[in-house]
Amino acid sequence: DIESYMIFDIDLNGDGLLEYILKRKNCGQYTKICTFLIIADRNDGLSLLSEINARHIMIGDGKSYGIKNILAFKNQINAYDFDIYMWSPREKMYTLNVGEIRN
Repeated sequence: DIESYMIFDIDLNGDGLLEYILKRKNCGQYTKICTFLIIADRNDGLSLLSEINARHIMIGDGKSYGIKNILAFKNQINAYDFDIYMWSPREKMYTLNVGEIRN
């Protein structure tokens, strides 16, 4: 049910089309791990770009293959501890960064 989600829109790749970040309304703010869905509206329907579990997320300054990185914060004690999710053209979705950064 779409009414049970908070929906945020953002253009992640600078193409002028919005992508959407969804988070369940009943998931507490910064107090527990929530699932964030990154979704794009394509010609043939909605496309899931990633499912990220974190306390909160931010859009990073860096890009991978021209698409903005997503920072996922899970550590409630250390605000500087985060995972970086980067666009993977091979996977056609965001994946956890385990290698080098590509601009």
